[in-house]
Amino acid sequence: MKTQVLPNNLKDALKWVKPGISNKSVLPVLHNVLVEATWQGIRLTATNLELSASALIGSKTEKPGKTTVSFLALETLAKNLPDISLEMETKKNGHLALAQDNRSILLDTIDPQEFPLTPTAKGKTYTALDDLLDACRFVQHAIGTEDYGRPALTYAQVKKGKMYAADGYRLAIAPTFNAEASLPRSLVNFLARMKEEPTKLTLDDKFVTVWFGDNWVSATQGEGKFPDWEQIIPKPDWSIKVDFGEFLDKVQLIASLKPDANMVKLQPKKGRFYLEANTEDAAITDWLPASCEGNRDLFALNIRYLMDALLARKPFVKEGWLQLKGQGVSSPVMFFDQHTRLVEAVMPMHISK
Repeated sequence: MKTQVLPNNLKDALKWVKPGISNKSVLPVLHNVLVEATWQGIRLTATNLELSASALIGSKTEKPGKTTVSFLALETLAKNLPDISLEMETKKNGHLALAQDNRSILLDTIDPQEFPLTPTAKGKTYTALDDLLDACRFVQHAIGTEDYGRPALTYAQVKKGKMYAADGYRLAIAPTFNAEASLPRSLVNFLARMKEEPTKLTLDDKFVTVWFGDNWVSATQGEGKFPDWEQIIPKPDWSIKVDFGEFLDKVQLIASLKPDANMVKLQPKKGRFYLEANTEDAAITDWLPASCEGNRDLFALNIRYLMDALLARKPFVKEGWLQLKGQGVSSPVMFFDQHTRLVEAVMPMHISK
């Protein structure tokens, strides 16, 4: 392999594939990036066996070929070298030689045959993906981690034009493309960070691949059945309507004044909505105007989950009302707003009498 590339282009490509680099694997090759020099350019690919990311950049290739090299070493060089032509050439002694002006650097490599396959989906293709990134941005806070011991909760499910994510204590729902798929947490987080819109998405029984021009990110779909999330949503018999911005400000103030509080008590009363947080040393209480319907007395929510629910909605809601709805004392508290179709359900906390 012998090719030339600009360090800034190399840096951008490495930034793209970085989410695919494994930080925990005992397999050394998973800490490497696959470098493939072709007549079309250089393709860089990284994988952690769940998520793979690949980027194509322009180059002047004299001899096609491929190798794998330390992601960290290549990233450090790309960030610090001047942005003039950088020659990359594989040597027979198993090194990758980098040359620029009078500089010459040798990097250790691992045989590309040891690099895992990084397949892309070969099924149905979708191009109407306007809501995909926004859906990922909204639901990512509610996806469970491996710590919960329930694999289905580490995926976001896409079904009938909606994306669902839950961790057992809360459920976030956002409109998205109309298909059936399951996106792992790592893919949702990757897409939530993207600023450019995807050009297409491909699905088959095992993989989901999202394309951004010549770049792509691919992940393994979840196996098994997901709960029927719509059954969790109660038919409300009470509702509380408040100003979204004012409510967020009140919750943030209480959280900042009482950072050790784990719950916030909420009580609608005569056109007001009271908020109270208690700790061992003292309590803080605040209120805001509210429109209340139905019979809803004192209830409590985990203050971190409440903050997550409001902050996830903030980029999409600049003003207007927020509505809390529920049924009885133990059903989820539902969050809706005036301008979007985003939905959040948070389980209430038990209040000791």
